[in-house]
Amino acid sequence: MADSAEPQFHVGPATVVETAAVKVDGTARIDGTYHGDLEATHLVVGASGRIVGTVRGETADVEGQLEGTLALSGQLTVRSTGVLRGNVGYGGLSVEAGARLVGDVSSGTSDGPVRTPKPSATRAPAVAAATGRSRRTTDDI
Repeated sequence: MADSAEPQFHVGPATVVETAAVKVDGTARIDGTYHGDLEATHLVVGASGRIVGTVRGETADVEGQLEGTLALSGQLTVRSTGVLRGNVGYGGLSVEAGARLVGDVSSGTSDGPVRTPKPSATRAPAVAAATGRSRRTTDDI
């Protein structure tokens, strides 16, 4: 378990939450599947957890999967089993060996990535030509 603090909101391993919008003043822990918007002071995505949507908060510890937009004002920790896909903004970053980040990753903003980037006709081919891949990954950084 990435965080031993008792969560104020928890989605268990056998639970699927569809089309939700939740705001938590404290810790949210996702061990099942969550689709929607989530705002929490601290987020823990367990190894079996999967989030698809927009997440905002201060800090996050990711062992599972998160796809969409993640906007943090503080520390983002991605564990070795963690996978992030999409638009990621953070105040500080810690990434364990084996973790995967795919998409736009940026630091230094207090609110994280508030915008959703528009696809660029010139950017993707340039990355693909330089790396032999069509998407940016942590290997490109």
